[in-house]
Amino acid sequence: MSYTGDFDKNSEQNRIDSIQAKFLHEDLEEDELKYQTALKHCQKSNTTFWDGEYEVLGDNVLKRGKKKFNLKLVQPNFQNWELWNTCPYRVYQNGLGNCGLIASLAAISIHEGLIESLFRDFKINDYGVYQVKLCVDGEWENFIIDDWMPSTKKNLKGVMSKSEFGQNLVGWLWAALIEKAIAKLYNGYANLEFFNSTTALRTTTGAPVKPFQINDFRGKTNQLWEMLMKSSIKNYPMVCSCWSQKELHLKYGWEAKGPSHKSRHVFTIMSVILYKSHRLLKVRNPWGRNIWTGKWTDDTNTKILDSKDTKNRAYGNVAGSFWIGFDEFLKYFYHFDICRYRPSWDELRVNMAIGGLEDGSQKVIEINVPKDCDICVSALKPSYQKLQYHTWISIHRVNSRNPCVPEEIMFCEPIYESSEDISLPPGDYMIYVSNFFESFKKDERNVVIHSSIPISAKLKSWSPEVLVDVYQRIVAEKGKETLEQRERDVSIKKYLGDNFVMVMADNYTDDKYLHVHTFCSKVKTSWLSRGDVYNHNYGDVIPPRSRQILITMCRNEYSMQKGFPMAIDYYLSDENVTVLGMLNRAAHIPSLRPTDYIHQIAKID
Repeated sequence: MSYTGDFDKNSEQNRIDSIQAKFLHEDLEEDELKYQTALKHCQKSNTTFWDGEYEVLGDNVLKRGKKKFNLKLVQPNFQNWELWNTCPYRVYQNGLGNCGLIASLAAISIHEGLIESLFRDFKINDYGVYQVKLCVDGEWENFIIDDWMPSTKKNLKGVMSKSEFGQNLVGWLWAALIEKAIAKLYNGYANLEFFNSTTALRTTTGAPVKPFQINDFRGKTNQLWEMLMKSSIKNYPMVCSCWSQKELHLKYGWEAKGPSHKSRHVFTIMSVILYKSHRLLKVRNPWGRNIWTGKWTDDTNTKILDSKDTKNRAYGNVAGSFWIGFDEFLKYFYHFDICRYRPSWDELRVNMAIGGLEDGSQKVIEINVPKDCDICVSALKPSYQKLQYHTWISIHRVNSRNPCVPEEIMFCEPIYESSEDISLPPGDYMIYVSNFFESFKKDERNVVIHSSIPISAKLKSWSPEVLVDVYQRIVAEKGKETLEQRERDVSIKKYLGDNFVMVMADNYTDDKYLHVHTFCSKVKTSWLSRGDVYNHNYGDVIPPRSRQILITMCRNEYSMQKGFPMAIDYYLSDENVTVLGMLNRAAHIPSLRPTDYIHQIAKID
């Protein structure tokens, strides 16, 4: 697979419509045949491997500001090189503007087992034939690559990995080969410029990665600190991004000097420690040098803090690393990523279609948990790299006596790629993967179930009735009553999270119809389960002894807006149709589509 950015939308939708849910496994037999064919050809002809699939016109020119350089692929002299050496973090950015990728490679380098798992053979290949594994949109794929590297004017470019920057010591090839595989995936080194660090961590680990904006922690910096501390203790790979010099000057004046020369820049977070009463982070510049002078960068403080850094003390001095106070971190940095890579965890991967009219192709995942277990669910939309999307995930315990009636609901909310860890006691559970935005058409997800112990799973038939029951129950159990005075005959509840809301109305009368008019405002960065970009007002008539979810909204993760402004009017009537503005009388305004399962009316027991 490679990303080209050009595709026919109709053909793509037809492909999604034809998807039959399946568990994902690496195609080891086909990949092995391809690898052996390339290797035997090189052995027979006594030549090194040239990857004929890697022909990228975009790599002819490398731009640096107003300057342009001719970029060629050359085969370096790898005499005295090794594939790997246990010296974490020694990964250096070299001439390509891909600090997000290089900082991420440095972050994962503390996990030797992970690095080894990405290679078919964890050693130098005399013929330059390598097979590298990458996680592409939640699915592991193998890439056959050569060891020809980018060069301008006979100077090697691309990632470098050495014991110390600038010294002619033994080089390590692992990082350059991973960079080459990613360049093949994205059609050239030129397309790795400004490479997204979240994507880099996800692609190299297959683990759930969560991006954070530091501005979201205003008034909650203690919570941010605790998160960073716990993640560092767990050896989670982490990276962070600093403001550009221009942005710092606008924020703090011309005297402000950040950790980067001019542009925004990505760093590796090596350690997070508490020294006496001081909260400190050790970060590393992928350039392999530090240009910033802060409160803790002098030699004396550096030696003291390095001696307290039990996590990295054995690795010696790492070029480009420096200490920064938490207050300075909050000032100069705006973003960070936490990758929950856990070597001992297991995983199951499923490709499936979600949404659309029920036709038997939609499936639910049933898992069996043999003993107490933590899981994390990821849902990735293939070939959808730069746009926001979300997925609703619900997990409930299976009722052994009546599978159509869910037991305890363990989780029920939207996720942006990955959920938090969810604790499950022994038992059987159903995982429903849904999308309520534009539910009239099918969408695709690669679903990953990360688990602290091995679990089994199978695909079962999808039931709209169970889906509706789960979501109505979660609103009934966890929703907050919106009516100022709780009425005996009517209830309108909101189930609310930081980035989502679900509203449900209950009609407890025996002979009256409940009319509810919902008026939503300021929803430019939200996905709604009904209506369109021009209509955010809704009218519904709910029969006696019935309930209905009126609206679900999910906001863009990086939206600055808080809360979900809306007004709700209601009244009881003998009429089974309602009027909203100038629109015609109807039971639902706008009308509900057959695929709007989430808005189905259900009887109250």
